[in-house]
Amino acid sequence: MPRGPLKNFVKKISKPRLSPFESFYEVSNEEQLCYYQIFNMENPSKPLLENNISVMFNFLLLNNYTINTDITKIMKKNTCNLICYINYT
Repeated sequence: MPRGPLKNFVKKISKPRLSPFESFYEVSNEEQLCYYQIFNMENPSKPLLENNISVMFNFLLLNNYTINTDITKIMKKNTCNLICYINYT
């Protein structure tokens, strides 16, 4: 869960089963069962989608978050769907 005001727009979501035959009991830890979803700052009932990424960046900049470009560059080599790493000050 992020620190700062962003935590008000993040919710823990249960992952859907891939099939009715899949058992969650086979999963060893809770993190594999859930993920964190960022919800739209302008409409908190809807998830933040790629086409609204500017809303997130505007929110981050107005609320004392910074983009950690060094970590982002390192991690982008291994993670294809990474947008950026942020820090809260």
